[in-house]
This record gives sequence, structure tokens and C-alpha cells, in this order.
Amino acid sequence: MNDPRNPGDLFQPFTELDFEELLNPANWTETSAIHTPTLHAELTDERQKLTFTFASGHQEAIGRSDIEALTRYLIDHAQVMPLVVDEDVFKDIHPRKVDL
Repeated sequence: MNDPRNPGDLFQPFTELDFEELLNPANWTETSAIHTPTLHAELTDERQKLTFTFASGHQEAIGRSDIEALTRYLIDHAQVMPLVVDEDVFKDIHPRKVDL
């Protein structure tokens, strides 16, 4: 019987993962989708449409000109720089195992 007050090792599903390897952009096989617990965003129709699926199941889609406008806004006003896949953005990060 599972005791909700003692969930066990919450990190167990992740203990075998090599996060340094997973975070290396050179190993990414997909660059057309982003998935978080609350949002899934995916470029579809040959990158002509960006579809957002929210945790509630609600979907919104925007077209190419809106995608370009969103990209410009993120770069110009939110200082979000595009990720250059050839660049190893994690090269200076050296994770270490923490014993819990």
C-alpha cells in the first residue's frame, strides 16, 4: 500500500539519465517542439504554423507572420536570444552528482 505522506524516491525515474548528454544541443533530434508540464508548442505544416496546446487541452495556432513577430518580440524586448545549435551553450556547466 502506498503512503501518500511518504512518496519514496521522487528522483528514481531520473537517476539513470545523463543530463549533461541530454542537454547537449548536438544530441537533439527534434527542434520543432517544446514540451513543459503546462504547455506543448509545436511547429507544423513545414514550419508555417505554431500550435500551442495548454494543460487544459485548449489549443491555439498562429501563422508564419505571427511566428516571425513573436520571434522579433522575444529577441528585441525580452532579450531571448535564438539558440544556435552549433554552439554548446552548456560547455561551462559541469554537473556533479549530489547524494541525498
